[in-house]
Amino acid sequence: MVMKEIAAFHATSYHFLQTHKDGPEGFLKLCPDFGLTGWFAAPESDSRKSYEDLFFTFYQTIVDVVAHLAEGKDKDLVPKLEDYGKILFKRVDDVTGPAEHGFNVLNHNDLHMNNILYMYLIMTYTAIKSNNFNSPRKNKNGIIERLVLIDLQLAKYAKPAVDLVYFFGSSTSYKFRENHLDSLLRLYHSTLHKELKEFGYTTELYTFQQLLDDFQDCWPFGFTLSCAHIAVSVSSHEQFIQCTIQLLCLL
Repeated sequence: MVMKEIAAFHATSYHFLQTHKDGPEGFLKLCPDFGLTGWFAAPESDSRKSYEDLFFTFYQTIVDVVAHLAEGKDKDLVPKLEDYGKILFKRVDDVTGPAEHGFNVLNHNDLHMNNILYMYLIMTYTAIKSNNFNSPRKNKNGIIERLVLIDLQLAKYAKPAVDLVYFFGSSTSYKFRENHLDSLLRLYHSTLHKELKEFGYTTELYTFQQLLDDFQDCWPFGFTLSCAHIAVSVSSHEQFIQCTIQLLCLL
């Protein structure tokens, strides 16, 4: 359902940009915050240093955890992580911008599970049990009837894969991606074009291969955000509050 919702969001934003009286360029000129050159903050902005300090702290937490777990097992892993840390912010800036092929949309740009509201159709346990309790759309509370994306203040003009790698990096496991990534990307792609056809775009504007290429190109962003979310999830209550205050100060 998340893939369908974000595909509809992307298609709607594409149509909005294309039908803006001055086109995407005019919209970005009118609303320049949507066209940031960095993911969270432009390199020249006042908040950039604070943002880098906070996210590098998240990243270093993961490096320290991996160093402990990999001790005596993989001597190359930690140096690779440390080398990536040196180019982390430049790499993220490089991959979260608009695509050269031209299919760009307004991304949610902070798409993780805690920024999605779910509405459940409540059922009795007996009804759920008799209707395939193991279905991925069901849990002990009922059936997911609809969902809504929230927390849109970081929305940004970029390639659609920016949202996809963020979601898969922050909100899914490696095993889940191994089993379901291809089918979910195909669901996203088919829904995107179904929604675009509703707006009158009958030709394929964005091929599945372009989506795969963009996803692979953007994955460093997904990896970086996965580190940030894991670091927050393993932090103490006091550390979590401190990180939350720091993030709010950046907005």
